[in-house]
Amino acid sequence: MEILICTTDEWQDCYWKSYFNRVFHLDNTIEYFKVKYTSTCTGFCYHALLLDEKNEVTGGCTVMPVNYKNADDSFLNGIGMDVFIVEESRTDPLLLRRMY
Repeated sequence: MEILICTTDEWQDCYWKSYFNRVFHLDNTIEYFKVKYTSTCTGFCYHALLLDEKNEVTGGCTVMPVNYKNADDSFLNGIGMDVFIVEESRTDPLLLRRMY
């Protein structure tokens, strides 16, 4: 297993073959995830992708950039979302921690 840190615009086509629907029992399309991850204030999200030996995504942790304003200050922050590891890949109890 390898953990790849990247932005959405660095994803290869094979990464879009997502396991999100299998893990979260949803019926979203790849286009749904593309829009979700590129409709941010930066135009992309940050990801930690867990890749197996076939280079398929078996886990992920996404941080969505968000502009926050507090009084006179504004800053870029991130919201963690869409965290998963497929059951077959849950072999290391610290794997999720390393993905964060």
